[in-house]
Amino acid sequence: MEQPQLQYNPKDQPVSWKYVNRTSSYIPRFIHIHASHELCFVSSACQFEVYSGGRTATVEGPALIIHRSYCYHELLSIAPDREYKSFVVHFLPETAALPAPLQSWDCIIFPLSDRETEIFCRYFSLIPEEPLDRQVLAIGLILSRTLEHFQERRFHALKAVSSYVFDLLRYISEHPEEKLTIDSLSAQFHVSPSKLKQDFAALTGTSVGKFLIHQRLLLARSLLKTPIPLGQLALQCGFSSQSHFISAFRAHYGITPGAYRKEDHHD
Repeated sequence: MEQPQLQYNPKDQPVSWKYVNRTSSYIPRFIHIHASHELCFVSSACQFEVYSGGRTATVEGPALIIHRSYCYHELLSIAPDREYKSFVVHFLPETAALPAPLQSWDCIIFPLSDRETEIFCRYFSLIPEEPLDRQVLAIGLILSRTLEHFQERRFHALKAVSSYVFDLLRYISEHPEEKLTIDSLSAQFHVSPSKLKQDFAALTGTSVGKFLIHQRLLLARSLLKTPIPLGQLALQCGFSSQSHFISAFRAHYGITPGAYRKEDHHD
């Protein structure tokens, strides 16, 4: 399988949600990070693999998975001939706090019985159609229930690999427009250029340069929804020139920025 790319997904809504229905043909596109906590309720009796913070775990559903904010994570695979149904909720830390015992882990996996699955189905069903205060109440009910599992030691937890690379990933993700170089980053994170490149590749499967270009293109794609001239947009996204930007955009998306803008994308 092709190595999934890493992506920063900015999320500024207090609570957001989505339904996910996948099969074993699913191929992950992005190992991603965001500022919100994530609740992933898998209601199917299926086996799947989760990546979180440089570690992986095989999970038997039904299950509830909590990803802490600013931890890279993704669903890596689904067992053949099994359907994967889930409900995913993101909420900002200032909207609802994780219970203190859960804050030490980057990913916590709670296996669920049939009865517990029914209870979580009711809790999650409250989220899509309710106003914010009731959404927060529903999230509180979910977290309270998971805390019971935690106290009874009915969980499996993943703690991120201890590495400065995660801080480096977050920094690049949040500052793609800056003129970042291997030398400047190695100085900032107090490692040699060669060690930085080696550690980054070992943990992420890609290079610093490719990751930086990808983050700049994500920023550019969002700015293409505005009327900013391409030359100005290229510089705002950290590209050295408009031609460099156009070449990189075409190589990654198979279309020029101008053509992409005309298609009026809203995703």
